[in-house]
This record gives sequence, C-alpha cells and structure tokens, in this order.
Amino acid sequence: MGELTEKAAAQTVRTVALIGGGEALGLLVRYAEDTREAVVEALIEAWGYFDADAYFPT
Repeated sequence: MGELTEKAAAQTVRTVALIGGGEALGLLVRYAEDTREAVVEALIEAWGYFDADAYFPT
C-alpha cells in the first residue's frame, strides 16, 4: 500500500469499513501489514464495523 500517502491509506481504510461486507473485509486485509500509525489506528477503529470473529478469527 506504499503508493498511497499515510493519510490517503487511512481514509481508504475508514471508507472501506463504512461500506462493510465480505469484500470490504478482503480489501482491509491488504492493509494489515501497513505499519504507518494513522493506518493502524484506522484498522483498529474499523474493527467495530465487523463481526469480531470475521475480522479476527480465533
């Protein structure tokens, strides 16, 4: 995800989370290894938009 700025990547994560659904979850997985602070925070916030078992299977 290095082609997007940190701010743009974080906003993308937020937007995808709001859209929701299985495809959105699949897109968020692509950001899982992004270590930029704003992106990580957006991923953590996104957790609330998905079923916990689907978002982070145990």
